Amino acid sequence: MDKIDNRYLMVKNNSEKTVYSIISPDNQMVTSGYYDEFQGDENKYIKTNQIDKFIFEPIKPTESATNHDRPMYWDISFEQIEDKKIRLFIVPQDSVDKYGWFKIFKKNVYAKKYTLSLNDLESQNWEIVYQ
Repeated sequence: MDKIDNRYLMVKNNSEKTVYSIISPDNQMVTSGYYDEFQGDENKYIKTNQIDKFIFEPIKPTESATNHDRPMYWDISFEQIEDKKIRLFIVPQDSVDKYGWFKIFKKNVYAKKYTLSLNDLESQNWEIVYQ
């Protein structure tokens, strides 16, 4: 049995706005597999009354939160990424209010993108500070 990876990526929000954080193995937010429901037709999705399988956790100003879309095993995940770096996208609440999650993912709308290696995360003690 594999050892459980208990490392979590913490995002500290030092901005004045509520934000969300999303992890991806490349430059498209939807690639991780957590957000498959946002790749289809928004109208069809709404008509079928589907419930989002992923809950987005808001990170309010001056607060911190761990990413819930993290891989089960960080080392294995990084090995599978072509350039060995994850992307951490910061999406402001006002963008979600304006566009909705379907358009956020379709148009790759975000305020900031961090490109991080495993060494980057370790050197920052697994905490990214967004300002």
